[in-house]
Amino acid sequence: MDNNIIQPFEICSYAWGNGCSGTVIQENNFISLKHETMPPGSSEQMHWHEHAKQLFYILSGTATFIIQQQTILVDAQQSMLIHPKEKHLIKNEGNTLLSFILLSEPSSKNDRFE
Repeated sequence: MDNNIIQPFEICSYAWGNGCSGTVIQENNFISLKHETMPPGSSEQMHWHEHAKQLFYILSGTATFIIQQQTILVDAQQSMLIHPKEKHLIKNEGNTLLSFILLSEPSSKNDRFE
């Protein structure tokens, strides 16, 4: 069973946006699991996915989502589900670091359109 444990050296970290960061926990053609953080005042660009459904689980902070022109606040220990083809973005309008787990199914790699 030890071969099912994901070792730290297999995890890929990356920077994105304005001071945001992420860690790929697992990614293949079928699923993507990431941990991402956003500093206060940061935001991503409005975009959509043709195939991927995404679930954001907020670990800490409050996320502001804009989905199809509707603004929704999501607090720690709450989740937000984004369906394929829904235009959306996430931003951190709070005063503390926003931390969340992002699950995409299938993987959103090469499936992001602005």
